[in-house]
Amino acid sequence: MDCLDFAPEGVRDLIKTFSVMLPLNDVAKREAILNKLGFNVDNAIKIQKESAEPAEEQHVTKRRVQKS
Repeated sequence: MDCLDFAPEGVRDLIKTFSVMLPLNDVAKREAILNKLGFNVDNAIKIQKESAEPAEEQHVTKRRVQKS
C-alpha cells in the first residue's frame, strides 16, 4: 500500500505492467491497484488473453494457373 501511495510515477507504471504480465493472482492487491491507481487488472488480463488468441484466418482460394 505504501508503494502505491508514495512511489514515483515510473514505479506505478511498472506495477501496472507486471500485474498483467505475471499475472497478479491476489484479489486484494488487484482491488488496491484499482482503488489507488484507477487501473483494472482484471480487464487488462482479459484483454491480453483475448488478443493472444489466434484470430480465425479466412482462406482465400486462388487459381493454380493464371489466366493468360
